[in-house]
Amino acid sequence: MSYEDMKRVVTTFDWSKKARKRLRQTFNVCDSLSEEKDKRFRLWQSLKIVLWENREAVDMGFRKFARQHFNERLDALHYHDKNCNEYCEVCAKLERWNNEGKESRIHKEPLVV
Repeated sequence: MSYEDMKRVVTTFDWSKKARKRLRQTFNVCDSLSEEKDKRFRLWQSLKIVLWENREAVDMGFRKFARQHFNERLDALHYHDKNCNEYCEVCAKLERWNNEGKESRIHKEPLVV
């Protein structure tokens, strides 16, 4: 699975605020890397931390969980891409992930000392 596919799949899970922040930071770092294998490695390292939040992933084992569930979700995303004709729940979830946190990066007024 490519880094871009992994990134897209990861955004479909319901993560805690702390995990979303970690993953967003990981995406920022990965997006600045040039090598595909480095991006996938870095993302996997962060996933091994945030997957502790998922009881099924812990019970099944992270690699087995990722192999099974990531591929299923990727297939679902491909299906969605081909068949979604209007704004839907999947579109909303992906949009929320993409827009979350942007407000906090905008400086409203410069600090005056």
